[in-house]
Amino acid sequence: MKMKRASALLGLSLLLAGCGQQVQTPPAVLRAQTAVPSGPTLQLSLAAQREQVRDTRTTYAWTLTKRAVPDGRDDTAAFEVTADLTTTVGAPELRSTRTTVSSGAAPLQLCNTGGTAIPVAALSLQVVGLDAGGAALADSIDVSGLFGALPLSVPASGCLSAALLLTSDDAALTAGQRAMLNAAASFRLAYAVTAGGSLSGTHGPVSPALSVTDTASSTGDRSVTLSDPEFGSSETVSADTTRTFARTFSCADRAGLEPVPGSTTGYTFANTAFLKGASTDLHSSAADTVTLRCAVSGCTYTQGYYKTHAEYFQGKLNRKYDPAAWAGARNWVGSETQLRIGNRDYTQQAITRLYDTPPAGNPAVALFHQLATARLNLLKSAPALPHPDTSAAIGAADAWFAAHPGWASGTFGTRPASDWTGLLDAFNNGGDSLHCD
Repeated sequence: MKMKRASALLGLSLLLAGCGQQVQTPPAVLRAQTAVPSGPTLQLSLAAQREQVRDTRTTYAWTLTKRAVPDGRDDTAAFEVTADLTTTVGAPELRSTRTTVSSGAAPLQLCNTGGTAIPVAALSLQVVGLDAGGAALADSIDVSGLFGALPLSVPASGCLSAALLLTSDDAALTAGQRAMLNAAASFRLAYAVTAGGSLSGTHGPVSPALSVTDTASSTGDRSVTLSDPEFGSSETVSADTTRTFARTFSCADRAGLEPVPGSTTGYTFANTAFLKGASTDLHSSAADTVTLRCAVSGCTYTQGYYKTHAEYFQGKLNRKYDPAAWAGARNWVGSETQLRIGNRDYTQQAITRLYDTPPAGNPAVALFHQLATARLNLLKSAPALPHPDTSAAIGAADAWFAAHPGWASGTFGTRPASDWTGLLDAFNNGGDSLHCD
């Protein structure tokens, strides 16, 4: 048997409006046999399959808001930061359609049962798409060359065979033909054969078996980073989130404030929050007004003054207690006030006990004496203002204590810089301003 097989047509997917239910059925196949009068037998087979992909898209959209929150105090600023997530799930949308029209498992055949070869003078074979009403669509596809170029000869007691395969994503087809394959409700073969006689007609129709694949996709960020650098906050969020931040100011903080025009005590504190993701980039700012009543530059006390003017001295309530000097220990815990040094809060009694602790070869104890005293001088009711070098030493010493929590027992690998203690001692003795008489 002599067989000529058409090459497979491959190509580009086109969308088909509307989606069916999730189904998976075998392709429809239609076979028929037609005899040409006084000629060969034409055996036709037709199958169709349609594959659709529809996608449900989820969209994630974020909004960021920030507002100043009144807290009833003059020396603090509080802010509320809110990240809101809106999730929208869209209706399933058809993304692609791929239609295949083929001869199925059995090839198309032009056979001769006679004892002599039969010449084929003319042969026409068209794949025609039909709409839902059975009317022919434009852009039919000519597949007459499947059996070979004319003139053809069907051998005695033999067949010419060919496989039909058309796909709607085949770039070799025209755009109209690809659209027809995806739009047709059914297909048929239109044929005309002249081989010892003439015969024409149609074979079909056959409707494509439909299979639908559902997918899911998303737009936007499911998770984002919410940050407020001024307050050292950064976190990953994936749902509505509200955070409140507050800061207490002292006169030493004025470098980070904007004076209110015409006011000697009013300052504006502004900062910005951020919402960041792969496709999200939002920021929101807010400002608050704080009121600080500050002297131009107050005088300084030494550790001896703070020790003898604490609320308790030598275990007894102290009649010389100076609350204005100890104003820097502003965080109340029960009946005690605390001063933060190196990420740890120290009560007045803890500080005075450490004042009574001799360094005994531990440089961290001597540094603590001077750092605690300098911080109290900065935060008292009439604060002293340090030289920039002193401010740098205060910050560096505070960071050192935060990194060495076992300092009191001498447990640390890196010793504190010796010049920190000297700079702070000079400041506490009035080196940058005046010493309190």
